[in-house]
Amino acid sequence: PAVTGYDVLNEPTPGAASADIFETIIATFAALTGQDPMAVAADFTDPQEKLAQLAHLDDPALHRRLGDELAPMLTSFEGESVHRFYTRVVARIREADPEGLILREHDYFGNLGIPVPLPALDDHAWVYSPHGYDLVVDTEAMPLASDRRVTTIFERAAETAERLGVPVVVGEWGAFSGHEGIARHAEVQLELFDRRAWSWFYWCW
Repeated sequence: PAVTGYDVLNEPTPGAASADIFETIIATFAALTGQDPMAVAADFTDPQEKLAQLAHLDDPALHRRLGDELAPMLTSFEGESVHRFYTRVVARIREADPEGLILREHDYFGNLGIPVPLPALDDHAWVYSPHGYDLVVDTEAMPLASDRRVTTIFERAAETAERLGVPVVVGEWGAFSGHEGIARHAEVQLELFDRRAWSWFYWCW
């Protein structure tokens, strides 16, 4: 009786294909910023150079264009593999619980601000449950997180929710740990969630 709903699969990721997707992300990012892909890839292995590269995505137009160019890579994975999985699992859940919420996450790459081509679930009580973090998450650079980048990431999630016509319960955000100087970054996201009347779960390990 205390169960609110079911979050079935955390950040679905297309297995071995992920390496190719990451390579395409780097190549597309390099092309949009007029850089050599090998140099960009090397920069992303250096904490300071990575910050300089990520600064390009403080431009929402560039961030959005990057996402738009990459989204077609995920259509088959989201629309076929993951959707079939959810369809089967939801049918079994409904045998035991006809009313609990189904929280439909997007794939891992949706966390980066890539639009998510997931189809609607054939169910009466499901919600879209995006995750989102600025791209310095899980690093010592977290206090330097960009409000602009994380806003773009959640605005893309809002577009997905509007296309699907379903409510949103943000499944993960935050991960601020014990870092100092991160309060304003948190407030920006809380204000965004409040404006859209989104529920949310803060991620804390």
